[in-house]
Amino acid sequence: MIFRIALRYSFSRMNRHLGRSVRIMLSLAFSTAVLIVVLSVMDYLQNTRLSRIRDIKSFDLVVKDASVEEVEKLYPGCTVFQYGEEMALVEGHVMNIRYMDPATYDGDLELLTGDFSCAVIPYSLFIENGLSDISMNVLHGSTLRDLKTLSYAVSGVYATSLGSSFDPSYLFLPVSASSGQEMLVAVKGSDDGSALESRGYQYSTWKESESTLYSAFLLERFMMIFILSFLFLITFFQLRQEIRVFFSIKRNERVELMVLGMEEWRIYSSFTLSFVILVFSALLLGAGASLLILHLFSLRLSSMSYLPVELKFSIPSFVLICICMTGVSIISCFFRIMKERGKSPLEVLYGR
Repeated sequence: MIFRIALRYSFSRMNRHLGRSVRIMLSLAFSTAVLIVVLSVMDYLQNTRLSRIRDIKSFDLVVKDASVEEVEKLYPGCTVFQYGEEMALVEGHVMNIRYMDPATYDGDLELLTGDFSCAVIPYSLFIENGLSDISMNVLHGSTLRDLKTLSYAVSGVYATSLGSSFDPSYLFLPVSASSGQEMLVAVKGSDDGSALESRGYQYSTWKESESTLYSAFLLERFMMIFILSFLFLITFFQLRQEIRVFFSIKRNERVELMVLGMEEWRIYSSFTLSFVILVFSALLLGAGASLLILHLFSLRLSSMSYLPVELKFSIPSFVLICICMTGVSIISCFFRIMKERGKSPLEVLYGR
């Protein structure tokens, strides 16, 4: 009974209620679709960027003072390899020298030419110096007396999907070229460090290594949600105004239902449920629109990049929107009910 009455009230044609309800539905559906689409695109771009960083630059876990064999036992299903790193001045450029074993290193390097037998330089350095030998100044100690000048033959040129944010700053050498640098063990496939922590190993996660970038992404997401929330604020004022008008024009009908013997809580439940139905219908419409838009965007981006792109519907965001908007409608109805209950049936019947 309550649901039937609420459904009739939700899209009633009396006093232009239907037109206002449709406007609220379209506003809420539009706001939902915009927020979901923007967050989905943002999540895709951020996750793609962070995934590349985890594959190439800052691996899921980096362990100190441990052997590859020990770490492999703790992470049997993951890729585990060893590498070392230090800074040097290479042909006038400050670069990170990464020492690695080509047979085990898994850093998503694309070798454009040559091999990994000696120095492998980025394409930007190749443009400047070609394949001629390179010299570097490395500080193996704490004083200038420990500054060493080394020369290496160039055996290859590489590129990565990170492009200019990584390649110009890194040069690769085989492990045999290292001279006492601390070797680290990288883990790809898991960022859960509980197994390492329980055994006393020192380690760092990719989130710690990229804390600045990760924090910037979180701040960017928060600011985008904050800005787009104003769309829902506009819809909230529309909904609040409609609730006020609806309860006002239904005063006589409320009294009539009470006279007919219907409990007061059933009457107000029907009124409140009518707006919950309205809000939920708008949210479902917005979800359907966002799914369609995301599908079209995925097809378009896939055709432009020649790679499969899948923009995912953000279920947590949609659930949060549903909870917030449904809660807002219920709370607004509750406060309006408290005001309406202050008017007795006689006052309503005699228009006082």
